[in-house]
Amino acid sequence: MYDGHPNEGMRCIKMLVGDFLSSENIEGNYDIFDVRGASSLPNINEYDIYISTGGPGSPVLEGTEWETRYCTFLDSIVAHNASSYPKKYMFFICHSFQLAVQHFGFGEITKRKSTSFGVMPVHVTPAGKNDPFYEGLG
Repeated sequence: MYDGHPNEGMRCIKMLVGDFLSSENIEGNYDIFDVRGASSLPNINEYDIYISTGGPGSPVLEGTEWETRYCTFLDSIVAHNASSYPKKYMFFICHSFQLAVQHFGFGEITKRKSTSFGVMPVHVTPAGKNDPFYEGLG
């Protein structure tokens, strides 16, 4: 989803996936799809797990052709998981997470006061402090 821009994120993702496949002696491979530049998406029947990456650019859905195809792909994963096994899993990073949040209506994406890069602090809500998922975290 980097639209042809070189970035640190893809290098790290490829390194982590490659290290996982080799260190765990797991038989598998991965392919990279140019979602924005070439509107290229995987065939849902050929992969078990999907990693969807970040920007650059505005994370607000604008109705472009690639966004429409990407959102249709997300819907195909949901439809598959509702009626088929094994389930498909998708990990959303940054920009793609923001697109998925909008597409599925989980929240509203608004502009930040300034651009950011890297790890940001997480502020736990009162409900989050009592959620077992976050137990043991500061």
